[in-house]
Amino acid sequence: MHETAGGAPNGILFDNAAYEVMKRLPKRTPQQYADAITWAVAQVNALGVVAMKDALADGYAVRAYAALDRAGKLDLRVGTSRPWHATWTETDEEEARNLEHWADDQTAHVRTGFAKIFVDGIPPTRTAAMLEPYLPDAKHGAGFKGEINHGAANLAAAVARLDKMGLTVKMHATGDGSLRAALDAVAHARQVNGASGLRHEVAHAELIDDADLPRFRQLDAIASDTSSSSRPVACGGER
Repeated sequence: MHETAGGAPNGILFDNAAYEVMKRLPKRTPQQYADAITWAVAQVNALGVVAMKDALADGYAVRAYAALDRAGKLDLRVGTSRPWHATWTETDEEEARNLEHWADDQTAHVRTGFAKIFVDGIPPTRTAAMLEPYLPDAKHGAGFKGEINHGAANLAAAVARLDKMGLTVKMHATGDGSLRAALDAVAHARQVNGASGLRHEVAHAELIDDADLPRFRQLDAIASDTSSSSRPVACGGER
């Protein structure tokens, strides 16, 4: 991010830097949430879409979906994934309460039993966690593989707890290292909770090591947006 001569921002913020700025934006009113959802639903209805998942819905959005449905004004079936340590509109306490009371806003057409965890960032900014290092650059040097956002142990504990609460977890994992950590977390949940019947999801799973492919079936987990193999082209290993 740069500034103009007058001090105005002029550039792009990536990953968590953008979220920190978004936290400073004024809160929208319930009516603004309802108006925005009504407009968006009309757009997708026009394309023939009658069901969707909102992959990162804060408490305000979920309550707006539910209020519209109770009023008979929601022309859509929707599943809402509440954020885990990823909200920029609510406090940590509010976020935790939303997850604990996820069923309060469930209606005939709004399913609220989902949570969202960001396991890593994205490859272009080298915030995706990889099994092999990125090519060296001036900032990171040699051997840099990115990082898991919350640490493997914390991630595993979170998935197990959310699973026990009845929430299906959707995990953002764009690197093959973060994908492995996500599957390890599901494996931990299965070990401590048994087979809950909840099919946890690893989203943006374009990079998968061959050894991890059979684990999806073994753990009854779901991969979305997948490619067929591992070895990311952005890293040092050959494809």
